[in-house]
Parts: sequence; C-alpha cells; structure tokens
Amino acid sequence: MVEIVDGVLKYGDYDGQVVDEGVVNGRFQGLHAGHVSGLILPALARCRFLFIGVNQYNPAEMVAPKNEKHAEATHYRRDANPFSLNERRGMIMAAMDHEGVPPSMYHVTPFPIEKPHLISDFVPKEATFFGTIFEDNEDGHGNHKFNTLRELGFDVDIFAEGSDSEREVSGSMIRDLMVRKGNWQELLHPGAAKYAWEHRLDKKLRTLFYIEEMKATRLEREGEEQKKRLQTLVAEASANLDTEHTTPSLPAQSKPVFKSSQFIDGVLDISSLART
Repeated sequence: MVEIVDGVLKYGDYDGQVVDEGVVNGRFQGLHAGHVSGLILPALARCRFLFIGVNQYNPAEMVAPKNEKHAEATHYRRDANPFSLNERRGMIMAAMDHEGVPPSMYHVTPFPIEKPHLISDFVPKEATFFGTIFEDNEDGHGNHKFNTLRELGFDVDIFAEGSDSEREVSGSMIRDLMVRKGNWQELLHPGAAKYAWEHRLDKKLRTLFYIEEMKATRLEREGEEQKKRLQTLVAEASANLDTEHTTPSLPAQSKPVFKSSQFIDGVLDISSLART
C-alpha cells in the first residue's frame, strides 16, 4: 500500500518538485506491473492529480497511418487491441485500488495520441506529461511521441530511459500467454489480473485472435488464387501475341447466269435485268 502525505503520494525515493496536474498515457493492453510500478505510481509521486490516458480507444479508427514511419503495424491488429476502453479502465482502477490510491487522485481518460491536435480536448494544456522510454532506436515510437508533445507546447518529464531489452515484461507477452492458455496472471498487475479473470478477458482475446488468423488465412488463399488467375491471363495473352495472323480468303464469286430470253440478237437486254 502506498503512503499519501498532504495529498501527495510518496513512492520510491522521489523527493522533488510536485506539479498540480500530470499525464501519462499508454495502450495498457494488458496492465502489467511495469505499467503501475514503473510509470503510474512514479508519476503520481510527481503531481497532485494524474490523468491516465488510454491510447487507441476507438476500434473503428484503429487503422495504421499509411505514411507514418513510426507506426508499429502490429499495434493496429484487432487481437493486439482486444480490450475496450472500459475494460482497460477497469484494470487500471482495480490496480489503483490494490495499491491504495484513491479515485480522487486520478482520472482515466481516452487519449488520442494518433491525433495530437485533439489531445488538449482531453487533458489540461498546463499539465506535465510524464513518461519512460525503453527502446533502442532514437527515432522510435516513444521518442517520436514525446517530441510531438513538446512541439504542441506541453511540458514533458522523462524520468526513466533504457534499451528495449531492459523491459522485463510487455503487453504482447501477456497476450501471447492468454492465447496459448499459459500463466498470464503472473505477468499482469495483481489487481488487473483479478479484474481480467473475473471478466474473462483471456477468452475474449483468444476469440479475437482466431478471427484474425482466419482472416489472414483467407486473404492469403484469395491472394494465391488471384495470382494464379493473373498468371493464366498473362500466358493466354502471350500465346495470342505469338500466333501468326493470316488474312482470311474471300469466298469465290460465282458468275451470273442469264436466260436465253434475255438476249435479243445475241445482245443482253439490260431492261430484262430490271424485271428479274
């Protein structure tokens, strides 16, 4: 259980500046201990009220940006985003309750990270963004996200950095265990694990995974069939180009036959032609 002194959460050895409002954000597609102990609680120790933003909250808009080099395509698969906004809010609130953080100290909100110009509609412009970056590429998703926030005029405080290999657990690990019916509860935060089990979120994920796999198989099969049809059309077109085209012979014209009555003194009577 955390300690709260004068309205401020005490966590770890942090004893620095405390701002009025702070923000953290993430997909939280499987709220693990790292999300809580490495991000949310340290941020709560640095502000009096924390907005916890949930990214990719609208499945209808879950499409990878076409020209976004920082977009991680796998993040936009339906089975990589199985849990709804309310389900993720439920996991976060269950974790906060487990840690002894009262609801009066935080608010879970949708967070449109893919549409930065809308962010100020969900969190105060004066709030400080807290975060961590664990990635090997300096031009990776995390750095890009925080640079975008700085460009928008937000204050950013990165309180932990490291390489991608330093992360002990990730949401993808948890989702993989759920699909394979492994021991996923050990990787989730205890409060979130209890919520996920009670709401059968693992079963929901397995259903979505199988649907996505069937879609991928169907598309692959249709792609192979289309490829074969195209190859057949190309072969037929090539065969037609190689064929020698000859001018068809015209049918022989038959000579006209005239009756003897049409001749007068051995000369054809033209007027008789009009009567035939």
